[in-house]
Amino acid sequence: MGGLRGHGHDVWRRIARRPDVVAESRVAIHHLQDFSDAALRAEIEQAALVVPCFGYRSATLPIFGPAGERVRLAADDNGKAVSAACRLLRADGVELPNIFGVGLGTGFRPSEAMGCEPNFDGQANSLWLYQNDIGGLIYRGIQAATEQVSFVRAAE
Repeated sequence: MGGLRGHGHDVWRRIARRPDVVAESRVAIHHLQDFSDAALRAEIEQAALVVPCFGYRSATLPIFGPAGERVRLAADDNGKAVSAACRLLRADGVELPNIFGVGLGTGFRPSEAMGCEPNFDGQANSLWLYQNDIGGLIYRGIQAATEQVSFVRAAE
């Protein structure tokens, strides 16, 4: 999960002009916000190839509190959408206890226990993770919430 490997890593190092490599002069990385519409159009028209990389964002559904008020989510402000337990985060960083989120747009970072390398600060996305580690994390969270509800009902 540590990112690019092999030839892809070497090419990236050249594009990023890392130390001790010959720079790749045929590739340029630009940020959209650095261009006016006209300048961006001119740059694209001169390019032999354009690879748009827009990143990932969470697509959120509205969440409402007990009084019917809309709960502001961290993802609504382009923040990390979920906690380490895959629970949705409010804008103030507090976990919503019984609402879970998954996917690249959430900002979830697998733990070292899931096989993530300590120096890796990105995200990971794989069917295996969803079926095993992330799925297990969410399953245990749902089980714990169900046990709490059952305990409260039994005590009543």
